[in-house]
Amino acid sequence: MFNKCFNFSKGYVIIGITGAQAARFINICVRRGIAVSDIRAEGAGSYTARIRLADFFLIRHAAGKTKVKIRIVRRGGAAFAKRFFRTRRVLFSGAVFAALFFAVTSQFIWVVQIDGVYETSREQIIETLGECGIKPGAFKHTLPPADEVKSRLINETGTLSWAWVYIEGAKARVEVYERRLMPETEDTSEPCDIIAARDAFIERIDVKSGERIAENGSVVSAGDVLISGTVPVYREGEEERYMQVHADGVIKAVTYRSKTTEQSLYHESREKTGREKNYYSIEAFGKLFKLFFNESPGFEHYGVSDERHELTLPFFGYSGLCLNIRRFSEEEVKTEPIPEDAAALIARERLEEEIAKELLKNPVLLDSSLEYEKTGGGKINVQLKTVFYEDIGIKSPINKE
Repeated sequence: MFNKCFNFSKGYVIIGITGAQAARFINICVRRGIAVSDIRAEGAGSYTARIRLADFFLIRHAAGKTKVKIRIVRRGGAAFAKRFFRTRRVLFSGAVFAALFFAVTSQFIWVVQIDGVYETSREQIIETLGECGIKPGAFKHTLPPADEVKSRLINETGTLSWAWVYIEGAKARVEVYERRLMPETEDTSEPCDIIAARDAFIERIDVKSGERIAENGSVVSAGDVLISGTVPVYREGEEERYMQVHADGVIKAVTYRSKTTEQSLYHESREKTGREKNYYSIEAFGKLFKLFFNESPGFEHYGVSDERHELTLPFFGYSGLCLNIRRFSEEEVKTEPIPEDAAALIARERLEEEIAKELLKNPVLLDSSLEYEKTGGGKINVQLKTVFYEDIGIKSPINKE
């Protein structure tokens, strides 16, 4: 790294070497102390190499001795840059101003990016970061230590297990990991009944605590008490007295579910035509500037994609400037007919997902049947009937009053 900086400050040239003794020419230069670097073979008897500007005039004797041809491919370094800008003072002033501008603006935070948030409130994290001083326009050298920010994020959200702040140029990237919450434990001291969650045929009831109300082989409706938490505690001939307990038990019952949906007899596919419309916007130091008036796709069928291109500079990192592209791609919609039985199977998967969301504890599928009929308009009506064996008991607190 030091040698590259030294060569840049003194100036260098990239030379092309052609001839039968090109390799011998390079060896002679090395023996004479001429620094030759970045040697690349371009073909049979052809090479390119980098040498210092001061050594360029020392290679004439070696070139004449080996009868190779030398040509300058490219010049580089501060010496040539000085000569270039000597007659272009406005360009030089602009380059200096741009360097100073980015040097100053890179000392501030213009974008705050938060990664790893799924369940936690993003607004709460933004608010906590703002209280810590991490927000657009904040001076980087006045930001609190990352340990302090981490502690506040974890303590104030209550749902994070880890957090850290990475400063990348003019961007503050906040990375968090959410805590896996343990399921809430049941309060067994609260009196409750066990009631039916839905209509069902009772197969078996195993009572752990409480008094059985429903019998095996009976039909119950949603809301019926199956195991009561109000238990008698008196003997025959004594005054009636009751105790309220936390009812518990397993209720195995047969349940019936039916779902209906409409399914098209045509399969729709989309293919891109190659036509696109791009809308550009520039994000400059936390502010968004649109380079268009009205955002309209102009296509009947289309897909949308977004691209973000951040300007990153050496030594500065993210500069605070970003180009955003929203791309609308035209799509051609094609429809193909599908058989009724295949369409019914497609609908069945959707209906099974809907039924699965309603199932209770420990469900076991006993039977299912699929029926469908054509309704016209290129569609069929599909009905899925299922029979499950599941625990329908849910706990309902007893009103102590």
